[in-house]
Amino acid sequence: MRQILLKIPLNLTVSLFGQPVHVFGFGILLGVWLGLCAWWGYQHFRRRGFDSELQAQVVFQAFVSLLIWKLPSFLPEINIFGYGAAMVCGFLAAAWLAGERAKREGLNPAVMWDIGMTVLLSGVIGARLFYIIKNPQNFFGGNLNLVQTLLEIVNLTKGGLVLYGGVLLGIATFIWHCHRLGLSALKLADILLPAIFVGEMFGRIGCFLNGCCFGDPSTLPWAVQFPPGSVPFLMEVQAGVIKEDALCSEPLHPAQIYSSINALILAIITWNYYPRRARDGSVLLLGWVLYPITRFFLEIVRGDTPGEFGTDLTIAQWVSFGMLIAAAGFAAYLSTRPKLPPHPPNASSAAAQK
Repeated sequence: MRQILLKIPLNLTVSLFGQPVHVFGFGILLGVWLGLCAWWGYQHFRRRGFDSELQAQVVFQAFVSLLIWKLPSFLPEINIFGYGAAMVCGFLAAAWLAGERAKREGLNPAVMWDIGMTVLLSGVIGARLFYIIKNPQNFFGGNLNLVQTLLEIVNLTKGGLVLYGGVLLGIATFIWHCHRLGLSALKLADILLPAIFVGEMFGRIGCFLNGCCFGDPSTLPWAVQFPPGSVPFLMEVQAGVIKEDALCSEPLHPAQIYSSINALILAIITWNYYPRRARDGSVLLLGWVLYPITRFFLEIVRGDTPGEFGTDLTIAQWVSFGMLIAAAGFAAYLSTRPKLPPHPPNASSAAAQK
């Protein structure tokens, strides 16, 4: 567990020609930024003149310059959180992978980045809303006033994202975006699905760094322990399993790592199945079936979620049942769709060379 990966002091100075120079504030970073802005503005002005895009960029660049200049006045340091860093790495890796597949299929990779950003934002919102609905006691009631409640809702540094919530809202946003652009949602879903699993692989590593989504007690040699102040430690103290002065939590299943490995395997399977798909939507169907099955069994070793509806099944396991039922309906619908023409092994590479 490492919630904060890196702390960057904003009063950092370096020696330049024998003189101390600030990196942040009125210093090196601001100078480099202004140089890049001037170069970009000059190139744009030569090609298009002082148009509305350049005007908007000048305003944005001025705002960022002011932020860099005055930032040390507001913050002593910048914390790079492990969860957020993993999310960023996951998005970049997923968007790159989807762009590579899009190029092989003769599509514009920029579309993947646009859709990816839209789905990412809606997915984070949906995942957070699902977590809030699932754990209302963490946000409402108690001694929190309205402002504190709103701050807790948007404070993602503590974790608190439920994947299924992100999937549901992400799917709705994805379909709307494809309809708006006049693109085939099924074809793009097949392209994006392996990339989404890659994103989840990084996201689960972020969960491990953050200490959320932890597992049940374990005696296996790879069991992990979390430090005081972490979510599993506090929950074990509350349950009376350990004392407040304990050095760490009980050994637990690294459920986050299990989920990360599972996501990687699903990404490899769906990526390699893509050239062999019979119809647009076949890769989506495969992932739609495999993920809830694997998630159901992964939930067995999760220790952070109780059973629901008077059973030992977690909410994710109940949702997995629902997804499998929905997948059966989607399979029936997909069987009515026309099949794709034969897809020779070198078709993707040929399309990429066009």
